[in-house]
Amino acid sequence: MNIEETNTKHDKAMEFATLAFLAEQRGETDDASRLYREAYELEKLVADKLIPTDIEPSRSVILRSAASLAIDCGEYREAEKLIATALAGDPPKTIADQLRDLIVQVVAQLRQPVGD
Repeated sequence: MNIEETNTKHDKAMEFATLAFLAEQRGETDDASRLYREAYELEKLVADKLIPTDIEPSRSVILRSAASLAIDCGEYREAEKLIATALAGDPPKTIADQLRDLIVQVVAQLRQPVGD
């Protein structure tokens, strides 16, 4: 795993997420959706590199970030998988609590009837 490349991808993902948030605040939903998707895809690449490691808290922080971005993209099942993967590791208590908060959001979305 190339740490420099991983950090660069994470930084770029966070840049896209910030731009997406700002676009969302301006009511530019199409731009926000596109930017959240780009942020998610980059952060998922970083997460995939960290999954087989035990580098904590980095592993669980990145997985939490990728899950949050998946939620922003409406990818609730992917978010659920990322959260479960993070919790299956050894996240610090604070991060584990944040992951549990995210899973509550995800479960609420997954339980909605199709079409809602």
